[in-house]
Amino acid sequence: MTNDELEAIRKRAEAAHPGPWTHGDPETWIWGPSEKGGITHVADIRGWGYLTGRGDGGLRLGEDEAFARQKATGAFIAHARTDVPALLDEVARLREQHEIVARIWKILGSPTYEELQGDTIYDVIEKRLARATRAEAHAERLDTLMRDLFDNEEVQVSLGGNPITLSRLDERIRQALHEGEG
Repeated sequence: MTNDELEAIRKRAEAAHPGPWTHGDPETWIWGPSEKGGITHVADIRGWGYLTGRGDGGLRLGEDEAFARQKATGAFIAHARTDVPALLDEVARLREQHEIVARIWKILGSPTYEELQGDTIYDVIEKRLARATRAEAHAERLDTLMRDLFDNEEVQVSLGGNPITLSRLDERIRQALHEGEG
């Protein structure tokens, strides 16, 4: 369903007589809270002729079965007053969770078929985050080691047969690159 369709459903639910609704006494009536206090008759369940009718279009149900059908319809309608808003809230919650998971997959990459075998989505995300955290820690350690290596004047390499420190080599490469841009 689109967001517009869900919003239209929510507006219809909000515009209806306030709830909660009940049904019964008689079983074919829907009752709701009155704005003046107490309860008020909200709607009727009709269709007795359709349910028991013997003519064209009639279902020819017996009275007990027709009454049971009207009672079930009344229960459905009465509960719809609170069920529909609850379902809309659940759809909104699930869509929000889906959006969060989609953002996580965008960052971590989509799960593979193998990862999903036996693991929940939460488990896969947890494992991916742990790997990303370990990789970040390794990258930080590598960066520290490289800085130590470049800053150590005793570490030298040979450039054209001449010894040169890594930090001096880095400076010369950067200078050459800069001059090449100009």
